[in-house]
Amino acid sequence: MSSASIGDLAVETLQYIFSYACTDDGYTGYSLTLVSKAFRAIVHPIRFHRVALHNVAQVESFAVFMDKQPVEAHVPRVQHLFISTWADGQRVARIREVESSRGGSEEHLAFTEWASLAQTLHTRLSFVLPRVLQTVSPALRTFTIIHALEMGDIPLNHSLPHLEELTSFGWVPYGSRNDEISPLFPALRRLHIGFPVLTLRRWIRHTPCLTHLRLSEVSPSASTLPDELSTLLDDARPSCPDLRIIRLQQRRIAIRDFPSTAMLLHNLFALKLKLLETSPCKDRLELLKHRRYRHDYWNERLKQDWLERIVDDPGCWSAGEQKEEGGEEKDERVFATSI
Repeated sequence: MSSASIGDLAVETLQYIFSYACTDDGYTGYSLTLVSKAFRAIVHPIRFHRVALHNVAQVESFAVFMDKQPVEAHVPRVQHLFISTWADGQRVARIREVESSRGGSEEHLAFTEWASLAQTLHTRLSFVLPRVLQTVSPALRTFTIIHALEMGDIPLNHSLPHLEELTSFGWVPYGSRNDEISPLFPALRRLHIGFPVLTLRRWIRHTPCLTHLRLSEVSPSASTLPDELSTLLDDARPSCPDLRIIRLQQRRIAIRDFPSTAMLLHNLFALKLKLLETSPCKDRLELLKHRRYRHDYWNERLKQDWLERIVDDPGCWSAGEQKEEGGEEKDERVFATSI
């Protein structure tokens, strides 16, 4: 009598099992496709439920792959998407450091290799990213994008009707200047924005169902932020009626990097935020400790948060300071004291 094997299970049962196995950034799904043709066919519909792309070249390759898929019932439906250009930004930064050490006139530096590379990467991403979002928009539920500060901004005005959670770090202004159009993210409930946080108005305009708002690496450059937060916390004129919690982490500044006037602005900005805790709705505001994280912290942290949220871990939405610890720069003597 022959022994039973995994191949004896129904296709539906195997897909159910594989869906629990494929909870990483795509590696497990890819590995399953190498087992056999039968496994490749079974895992194909669920393999791309979760996709992580770590540079512009990977975004381009994924766009080409999706364009080649036939229009049929089993086209991969991406539900969770992670995109980071942090590694590309590091390439630009390393070249810039080398060329800057050589010296030269400003005219020469304007046409250096690092500036050309940054512009090329920006142009390529600006072209391909809308195509990717157009493809994934029907099923996308969570989206994390980290865009290198060494590159230009990537304004995205594409509607994502089923998106529930969005994390945006770097030069990624969302929303449209046209207030007449429908909200771009009508189902969005959790929004995490990191440096630079310059204004909330355009974000809030496009997130009418927002329940959780997280702001990280906040600096005094977001000069209107205290007033905007005060409006959000005002029950008399709610722009986000379902908003439950705002978690805010202000970037701690290094004394060695800033003159006394910058220190004054930093402390004044921190005081304005602190005063919000005296508002009637202070129970909906949580001000985290000021922190200055190491250079690569957020690229690693947000990838982990994205993976955790896929399996319904609270991630950055958990209360308290424990989740925030462990990534700070070490030399505390050079940092300004928080208010």
